Amino acid sequence: MGASEDNRQLTTVGQLNSRDEVRDFLVTLLQQARRKISVFAPTLEGDLFNTSPVISVLASFTTSHRGNLVRFLVEDADLSFHQNARVVGLCRRFSDFIKMHQVDENNSGLQEQFVIVDDCGYLHQPHLDRPGFRASTDDRSETRQFAIRYERMWERSQSMPGVHTLGL
Repeated sequence: MGASEDNRQLTTVGQLNSRDEVRDFLVTLLQQARRKISVFAPTLEGDLFNTSPVISVLASFTTSHRGNLVRFLVEDADLSFHQNARVVGLCRRFSDFIKMHQVDENNSGLQEQFVIVDDCGYLHQPHLDRPGFRASTDDRSETRQFAIRYERMWERSQSMPGVHTLGL
């Protein structure tokens, strides 16, 4: 098996266990986005999302096309704000393209997190109390299932006060 095949397998489907693997894959996944990035996390983890590489990719993605959209859906707004000053700053700066909402009470208490990109890639931690993540840059079927769940949660969510302020 050649080096290109090894690289393709690593970014296509896998189980990620170390935080470094997860951070690297998250950046790779976000870089592949063409129109939409959706994130669900009970608490948005700063060591994953509030990093220079992620912020750089999100800013570049947001400014590359007017139709691009990033959505964050969280449960614990206070902790997510506290751990993600850069992400919150991007939400405020690009408020038409980066949204942050809080889940409704029916979706609170979920013990998983996931990121979906367009209709093809995902990063999923099925149990917050365990380190393992499932990941793929090319699995439309699995990504579609996450997207359906995400849309249902988003429809019932509310915009988070303090993120999207109106300027006069």
